[in-house]
Amino acid sequence: MEATLLKPRVLPSVLEAANEGGIQTTMLVDHSGNLMAFSGEHAQEAIKIGAIACSVWRLHSLPADKFAEAGALKCLVVDLEQGRLVITPTTDHLVVCRAAADTPLGLVKAKAHAVARHLQQPLSQVSRG
Repeated sequence: MEATLLKPRVLPSVLEAANEGGIQTTMLVDHSGNLMAFSGEHAQEAIKIGAIACSVWRLHSLPADKFAEAGALKCLVVDLEQGRLVITPTTDHLVVCRAAADTPLGLVKAKAHAVARHLQQPLSQVSRG
């Protein structure tokens, strides 16, 4: 299999491709809660949302990993008054999509999973390197 390199200049455009149909912000967050990249408005808001999403992921993924026979948690949906978050893992990072409250959940999940799949191989090269 040919190695795909992660190009830092391309990463925002990969995330931006998910921002349509009600999805307002797409983020890549490491498992410590640090915002690695994002596409959308308001960088300070993205930093806060990324850190909160990471904390929520950790709180929910540990019990799921420990007690679920089906395996690790693959997606977490958080409905909020002003929208919803979809959090999905990829390698050592989380993809977080923030969408308007009326955005179809299936669309947000599909976009988050597509970004995660697209970044899986390049991020695994960075993690090993």
